[in-house]
Amino acid sequence: MSQPGSTACPVKEDNDSPSESTTVPYVASSPDPETCRTGAMNQDTLSITTDPATASQHQSSFTDHRSPTAQDPSDTLLSSTTLSNDSLEQSEKGEYRSIKLIFVHGFTQVGLSWLRIAESMASAYEVMLIDAPGHGGSSNIRANLVDGAALLAKTAGQGVYIGYSMGGRFCLQLAINHANLVRALVLLGANPGIEDAEERKRRYAADLVLAEQLDPGEGKSNDSLENSSYDQQKRLDNFLKRWLEQPIFATLPVSEEDLALRRTNTPSGLASSLRLASTGAQQPLWKHLRELDMPVLVMAGERDEKFSAIGQRMVNLIGNNARFVSISGAGHAAHLEKPELFIDVLNRFLNELSLEPR
Repeated sequence: MSQPGSTACPVKEDNDSPSESTTVPYVASSPDPETCRTGAMNQDTLSITTDPATASQHQSSFTDHRSPTAQDPSDTLLSSTTLSNDSLEQSEKGEYRSIKLIFVHGFTQVGLSWLRIAESMASAYEVMLIDAPGHGGSSNIRANLVDGAALLAKTAGQGVYIGYSMGGRFCLQLAINHANLVRALVLLGANPGIEDAEERKRRYAADLVLAEQLDPGEGKSNDSLENSSYDQQKRLDNFLKRWLEQPIFATLPVSEEDLALRRTNTPSGLASSLRLASTGAQQPLWKHLRELDMPVLVMAGERDEKFSAIGQRMVNLIGNNARFVSISGAGHAAHLEKPELFIDVLNRFLNELSLEPR
């Protein structure tokens, strides 16, 4: 149900709640981009508190929280960027009374990779963009999926968690381990894990090969040339080229801005992510899906057959509180390929929840 004054974009929906035995997906297609946003984005209404190091890079207004390298794990928080609208009601303590949307990116991306989506939502919600362990401002943080989910919970607190691919796996782990913090869960192209132990072992071996390409010897080489800044950037650029040439990204037109954000990562940070939090390193979560009792939206690009099948199976196992949406014409990175459609689906889901701030 749309909020008053909003315009619904065409989405073909399955009106029946999904059961364990069957799922009929509904497909988001052909919206009017001008009406698929939570209010028109007025840049003048966004609060402007910016890290000087990043202020010139982005026209949008945000608060950037960069995480230093912490020796005490209890003091560690993930790097985050917060967008909020000056017109949002605040409490006496200065806390926003709106629902918080927490976005977590995919492998080789950073929190700001969500910026286009985040800006469209910030007129009605407080929005937090997280740099996952081993990425962006969290490049020096080493964490597996379980520990990373705990850090995510500690950093972001209660809200609606929205994760893409790797970020979806972190959000799913958090929803299972810290369910009290998750008002609702949105997953795009996420995998609960590889169930077959031998297949998982083979995948992890492949992940370790990729990690070694990024960070030979886990950064322990005595060869100063191998560890020079130039060499590290060259290794990162070569890796990103190979990563984005994979068939799963065939429908993704990589923009200069997207590539520039990915290049802010470090080889050692990305390598740590592969070694600790890759799909091969992940313990499968399929048997825990029934434990999810919050509203769950699972999405996949229409052309992403693998994750469409995974997403529909997930919804079947979660139960009537979950739904599956196929993003028409999109591949794996549907939020980058079809951002208006993604925003439309997300808005519809949030509007239907009628969540009241706690």
